[in-house]
Amino acid sequence: MAPESNTPNATTPNRQNVAVPKPDAGANVTIDSSAGGQLQLGFDPSVATPSRSGNDLSFDVEGGGKVTVKDFFAVGDESLPSLRLPDGTVVASTDFFSGSGLDMTTAA
Repeated sequence: MAPESNTPNATTPNRQNVAVPKPDAGANVTIDSSAGGQLQLGFDPSVATPSRSGNDLSFDVEGGGKVTVKDFFAVGDESLPSLRLPDGTVVASTDFFSGSGLDMTTAA
């Protein structure tokens, strides 16, 4: 079984920037989401496989690690967090995942 860690965020969630590190091979990292904030990705999401489980968003990344963003889709009246890619580009989550088949329905 792969180790799981609850890596502390660099900042407090709640419309903040949240660092999402690239996990080591075989590691599972869980991060709290920030409705209306920004996820600063430490890996290239275009070569990761996204999936959804309830309100959580997960990425299976190159090398065999997994990152789960808890309550990514539970935004209430706020917007989904935007994504800051490793090159500094900021993209709206709905734009990034359009065409991926990922259910982008939000929850209160």
